[in-house]
Amino acid sequence: MSWKSAWVALLVVAMCGFAAVEVMGRRVPEERIASVTGIVPASIDRVWELVSDTPQNSNWRTGIHYLRHLDPQDGEFCWEEQQSELSIPFCIQEQQPPFRQVIRMTHAPRGEGPNPFRGIWIWDLEPDGPARTRITITEHTRKRSPVWRFIEHYVTKEDSPVKQYLKDLQAESVRQR
Repeated sequence: MSWKSAWVALLVVAMCGFAAVEVMGRRVPEERIASVTGIVPASIDRVWELVSDTPQNSNWRTGIHYLRHLDPQDGEFCWEEQQSELSIPFCIQEQQPPFRQVIRMTHAPRGEGPNPFRGIWIWDLEPDGPARTRITITEHTRKRSPVWRFIEHYVTKEDSPVKQYLKDLQAESVRQR
């Protein structure tokens, strides 16, 4: 087999692979909800401090390289999280200290292109004793791209972001004791 034939064969395989990803991704719904509930070994006030102190989140959350403050939108505090090659802008939509926080994924800042994700994250906290907090973290998202839906469904799993957040939060609450 010549190098040209090998190159053509490789190209055909790659195109078939991409087509399969596209077709399988289209079978995954655009909208989904992922939720996790767990116990954090810290008071509700301490847990609220951790989840609502957005600038410090990059110090303890897995996969967040940095946070960058953005201009407020409609009076809401906004920031951008850099995760590997992906930047996701967020704004605080609602806060009811120390029980509930809602943030929304928003448009990309300064015309840097569309955000492939839309949705909200919700934190619901309730005391579970003097030094324990029951927390439910829910992510409602919409992903238009079939490729992103494929990756999330078949590769990383839909609930992996909320599960990782809970795991990081539990570890940070223990580390900060």
